[in-house]
Amino acid sequence: MANYISLKGGKYKLYLAALQNDKLNLLKVGVTKFVDAKNRFVYNHQAFTEGIEQDSYINIFPNITICDSVIVGSKERAEELEAIILSRWGDKDFWVESKLSGITEVRKYTSQRYAIAKSVINGAR
Repeated sequence: MANYISLKGGKYKLYLAALQNDKLNLLKVGVTKFVDAKNRFVYNHQAFTEGIEQDSYINIFPNITICDSVIVGSKERAEELEAIILSRWGDKDFWVESKLSGITEVRKYTSQRYAIAKSVINGAR
């Protein structure tokens, strides 16, 4: 696997990403150790090409945009913020056949969900 720059000192990044293809417009919230949150998806794609992952976000969603992110002091804090967002977003409301790592943190795009995630991220700054 290629080297990716990771956060140091126990820090983690909470990110909000928009995932789009010709049928779906989704939002994903996630936690990563990568400095560049987009590398979470690049890493996933590389793991897929090496037979480690079953599929790749990049294969399914050719348009991935990191909408916002915040660095927090620990993985626990990042996961706590992620859980707040997911709780406010509600249950999963779409289906893709592929088994993607982190797919449970994805929902259909709505402006309300986008605003919720931005508010939580901004509150963590």
